[in-house]
Amino acid sequence: LVELLARRGDAAGAAQALIASADDARVEQTDEERAQSLVAAAEILRERLELPRDAVALLERAVNLDPRSGAAFDALEAA
Repeated sequence: LVELLARRGDAAGAAQALIASADDARVEQTDEERAQSLVAAAEILRERLELPRDAVALLERAVNLDPRSGAAFDALEAA
């Protein structure tokens, strides 16, 4: 779904789909996978939608889920 939305140019929809997947307890994912989804959504918010504050909030959530996530820390530094 995320790829389809991104190909259609719906960056907001793609970010929302990633966030929804990370938040949905029915989706079988590890905390690390949930954190990766939040990092990907944050990158969309920051780079494509120019919403850096919202991106930082997602990155902070990602770090809480996976404190070893280098991608989340790197993205926080870039934000």
